[in-house]
Amino acid sequence: MSNPYTFGAQPGVTAEVYPAVKSILFDGVDEYMNANDAASSISFNDTAHTVSCWVKVPDTAGITYSVLWSFTRTTDAHTRYWLALNSSGALIVFGWGDGSAFPVTAGGATCSSAIDDDAWHHVAMTYNGSDTLTCHVDGGSGTTVAVGAGALTPNVMSIGARRVSGSATTYPLAGSIADVSVFPRVIDSSELARLATAPVLDYGAMAPVFWSWMGDKDALTDIRDHGSNGGTVTLTNGVAGDLRDGAPS
Repeated sequence: MSNPYTFGAQPGVTAEVYPAVKSILFDGVDEYMNANDAASSISFNDTAHTVSCWVKVPDTAGITYSVLWSFTRTTDAHTRYWLALNSSGALIVFGWGDGSAFPVTAGGATCSSAIDDDAWHHVAMTYNGSDTLTCHVDGGSGTTVAVGAGALTPNVMSIGARRVSGSATTYPLAGSIADVSVFPRVIDSSELARLATAPVLDYGAMAPVFWSWMGDKDALTDIRDHGSNGGTVTLTNGVAGDLRDGAPS
């Protein structure tokens, strides 16, 4: 993982040479990343998806929620689909569709044991396009969560905090994230195994619509979406020390 790697497999992306994978350390106060161009890939009408990332979080005792990622809508405060660690360090998923029409479970659904051990873990959330979310941790078989009826049409994707109505920052993460990706389908078992082994240097035929290689050019201002939709990624309130070596490998 320490050698530079030439990437150019995604359609429409110019080949570049990237350094080893890095991560971003969020301060748990006001830092977050926006990748709003990826938000339109998430729907709960009849469209499957996968959201994948690597996370490293210390003890969450005393912290209500620490958000890994969220999808919201600027014009509807009820549109909220997000994954967080609770105060016990377990993953919990929330889902309110447009106008509160999409309940995952009142108060969210717990979908893992504690992972707040300050070690790297891979987390993948899949939706089958019909009625079930499945949360996979470190490549495991996954915990399923029932999904009720209702539309979800977000236009905001945030990483490291929840952005209610696209403006209010809530439940910021104190921890590290690397290699975030979004797929417009459920990844298969071999792809899950690959993602959960180490951050992927070249997604190739897996073709995520969103892929943020954290700090691929050693500067926070160079964080970009290298997925097939070629969107924009911005880090708000970040400082130079947030870009870290030591991502999972």
